Amino acid sequence: MGVPYAAAPVGSKRWRMPSPVPAWQGVRSATQFARSCGQDISGGFGPYASEYMVPEGVSEDCLYLNIWRPSKRSSTPLPIMVWIPGGGFTSGSGSVPIYNGAPMASRDVVVNINYRLGVFGFLAHPELTKQGQGSGNFGFADVIAALEWVKENAAALGGDGNRITLAGQSAGSMAIHDMIASPAAKNLFAR
Repeated sequence: MGVPYAAAPVGSKRWRMPSPVPAWQGVRSATQFARSCGQDISGGFGPYASEYMVPEGVSEDCLYLNIWRPSKRSSTPLPIMVWIPGGGFTSGSGSVPIYNGAPMASRDVVVNINYRLGVFGFLAHPELTKQGQGSGNFGFADVIAALEWVKENAAALGGDGNRITLAGQSAGSMAIHDMIASPAAKNLFAR
């Protein structure tokens, strides 16, 4: 859990397309959820609010994914399911306990992701377009970067990069719709 898939989008990297994560030396601890992307956590979930609260807090340094796989190594590569959380593109996170993928990872690899939200992920402004940094859909670019990371590292995870399935809830399912339509996401998932 808490594995970076892109460099922290802070400082000069804010409102820019995601860039590769710098290499690190030695073993990186990946045993707890990373912080969630900046968002309004004032509520809106009614009686379920506590299930969606972000226990590790929020940060602009949030481009992380969480990975679960069976405890017993398989002799054949396993299918991979990537969960894209919802929240109206203004809230939500793969780093909340309700999205713990362990119960589903008995026969496959489960990955869930964080992506930039609100103005950090979806601010459209002419200045950003002029700078050649896209149209403000940085949140969708983050999803594509996460899928590229999963595809590239599938074998190391015990997974099959040709059997990646996307799943999501609310805005996560809308993001999947956009991934289906995006040439940039071609060949990054099978279903």
